[in-house]
Order: sequence, then C-alpha cells, then structure tokens
Amino acid sequence: MKKNSNIYFNLVNQFRVQILSSSGQGVTWGQIKLQLINNDGFNETFALNQEIDQLKEEENIMALVVAHMRLNNVTKIKISYTKYKGWIYNGLNEWRFDRIEILDNNSNLKSFCKLSTILKDSVTVTLTLLNGNCTINNGFEEFESNSHQTSSISTNSILPNIENIPQYGLRTNFKTFPIQLDWRKSFAIIKLVYFEIRPIEADT
Repeated sequence: MKKNSNIYFNLVNQFRVQILSSSGQGVTWGQIKLQLINNDGFNETFALNQEIDQLKEEENIMALVVAHMRLNNVTKIKISYTKYKGWIYNGLNEWRFDRIEILDNNSNLKSFCKLSTILKDSVTVTLTLLNGNCTINNGFEEFESNSHQTSSISTNSILPNIENIPQYGLRTNFKTFPIQLDWRKSFAIIKLVYFEIRPIEADT
C-alpha cells in the first residue's frame, strides 16, 4: 500500500494556496475559484471553498490542491469570486484581497500583492505571479526575490494519510480542519481538494 501511495505522488503536483482577504469590507458569502496556468498554457481550476461559505475581512484563506503532474512552473492564475444568492441572505457584489501565495511541493514560492484587489461577482481576473515572496507594509508592496522562501508550514507536513486514495479520476468532498498560523496568530481553514485527471482547457 505504501508503494501505491508513492506512485500516486509521482503522478501529481501539490500546491498550497494562501489568499489574504482585505480589511474594511465586512463579511460576505461566496465561492473562490482559482485556475493555475503554466508557461505551456496547461491549466486546472480548483474551487477553494463552497459557495455558502463565509468570507471574513483580514482572513487568511488556505487550500491544498493536488494537480496533474504536467502542471508545474505556474506563472499565471485566474481567480474569480461568485457571491452566494440565498433565500435569507446574499453575498456582497464584490470581494477584495491583498495577497496570494502559491507554494509547490519543491518549496518554490510565487506570489502576487496589490492592496484591495477587487473581484466583482462572477468576473474572472488574470494575474501574473512573481518568483518569491511579496508583502504589503503600510500600503506599499515589498518583494523578496527568493523563489525558495521558507514558509512556516510545508505542504508535506499537513497532508493527510492518502494510502487508501485511488490513483486516477478522484474528487473527494471538502475536508476541513483548523491550523494555527504563526503569521497572524489566528486560525485558518485547510481545505483539501483532489483533482480530476482531465484538465480544463486554457482560454484562447
């Protein structure tokens, strides 16, 4: 069984995604979708949460995604926010974030920073990632050009035991558990999303 687990990891690339929600926007309900794109145009899209989930200001949204082995050296992303439309309450018409960080299983870190980047409901935005770690201090973006920047949490240290996971065509339900982050001394939610081996075609 352990041998099958190793084969599974050879067929995939793991990415840890962190998105920092902007301050001053209150609470909304909605779904965040993220498409990872490499230089060859190969891409896969992941839902980082469910549409009924609550998104709070200054919250650090974290997700682990497992992608096809061809999806490496991610250079761009497409991100969208779809507000929840319920019978009793609705999400806001837009959601804002300050920072996105993507760490692969080889500890290559890429990021994007811009204060209060706006995502309007159901509108997809394309962003270019930079190699290394960016931060926002006093409203200004700062950048460290170290692509192997060490993060406080590694992807390997928080992956569950996957010995019983099939190798192909897998999509599980969301699994969540809290984890303490040193960066903001607050709890984030880890969401584990496994892939379907069929990729989503890149836009032309």
